[in-house]
Amino acid sequence: MLFEDSAALAGLVIAALGLLGAQLTGNPAWDGVASVVIGVLLLAIALNLIAANVSLLIGQAAPRGMETRIRATLLAQPEVEDVVELLTMMLGPGRLLVAAKIDFRDEASAAGLEIACDEVDRRLRERYPGIVQVFLDPTPTRADRRGE
Repeated sequence: MLFEDSAALAGLVIAALGLLGAQLTGNPAWDGVASVVIGVLLLAIALNLIAANVSLLIGQAAPRGMETRIRATLLAQPEVEDVVELLTMMLGPGRLLVAAKIDFRDEASAAGLEIACDEVDRRLRERYPGIVQVFLDPTPTRADRRGE
């Protein structure tokens, strides 16, 4: 907001200088030049805001570094053998959805899987407050599915 307000004030100063130049010289080109400079200033501000807000687009995946940390948190759970697939999606500013296919250790019981899933959910939300939804899908790795 400070950036936008500063740009608005700069635009007013540029417009005033353009009008002053036109009045002092009698040449209206100063006013036209000031208008073009204000247009370029607005374009630069728009591009800057686009770059700053592109990460807030809904549906975009979390940054690669955060996905890596989420994967490490999942793998740190004792019942988790592997993370088969990890998907993240921005739901809004500071709101993240995590969906993962997880290969749990074969000796884990159904009750153990429920407890492990609950623990993973708790750890993720605790460590990353922006995570608002966690979906875990117990999935064997490809090697497990082939019976290897």
